[in-house]
Amino acid sequence: MKFLYLLFPIVILISFTSCEYSYPYRYALTNNTDSLIYVHVKTYKIDSLYQMKSGEKKIIYETDHGIEGSRGPYFQDVNKDIMLFSVSKGSLVSRRDYLNNNSWYFEKGEYSSTVLNSEF
Repeated sequence: MKFLYLLFPIVILISFTSCEYSYPYRYALTNNTDSLIYVHVKTYKIDSLYQMKSGEKKIIYETDHGIEGSRGPYFQDVNKDIMLFSVSKGSLVSRRDYLNNNSWYFEKGEYSSTVLNSEF
């Protein structure tokens, strides 16, 4: 019986040290233009159209990258999460390529970008 009392803490310790992690990842967009914009996002899970007022920040998409190591979250190519990302203002469509990693700033699991008037 004493053996079981010794074995239990060891099993618990092993299970905690061998855990794998899954982190949330968010795509946040800020509308820094002078008017209303529309954002069309298509991923492997959603196909959505968002309306954003001037000055508004919105989480456009949330996902995870599966099981990862304990030092995450880790940057991953935007194309692995997003299939289409289009921003329009009135009849104008942004010239910026939001499927390019350089269009996003990544920190602690959040991809963020700002829409500017100069894109149109």
